[in-house]
Amino acid sequence: MATNLKDGESSPVTSNPHILKARELVRDGDKKLTKFSLFGFGGNKYEEALDFYEQAVNKFKLGKSYKEAADTYVKMVNCYMKTDSKFEAASCYADAAKLYSKVSVEGIDICQLFLFGVFLLFFVTRCDSLYATSCKYLH
Repeated sequence: MATNLKDGESSPVTSNPHILKARELVRDGDKKLTKFSLFGFGGNKYEEALDFYEQAVNKFKLGKSYKEAADTYVKMVNCYMKTDSKFEAASCYADAAKLYSKVSVEGIDICQLFLFGVFLLFFVTRCDSLYATSCKYLH
């Protein structure tokens, strides 16, 4: 049976232990995000999910499943944005674009567009903060 997979893409069914472990880690990260915490107890769910996703990305890379690694970087972006870590979010988009470049062109374009948006948001926020600080000292 022939498959139409490009280099760096993995089939949903695989015996590669790195990819299997990575998928398990992604599921664990997803569970952390859907976990209900009463009054904020139990730690920051976004930071906990990021730990799982980071490990998963490394495992996907070892298993040469670049598309799944890139997809996981995009999940990390959402967590970083929730924790107001815009620079890390932008870095994840850049890393995802590099990995998507190994398997598809469409993913690169999407990541570059979002990367531009995140950097723009970061610098606008930074400039507003600097403007507010300088105005405080001028008055």
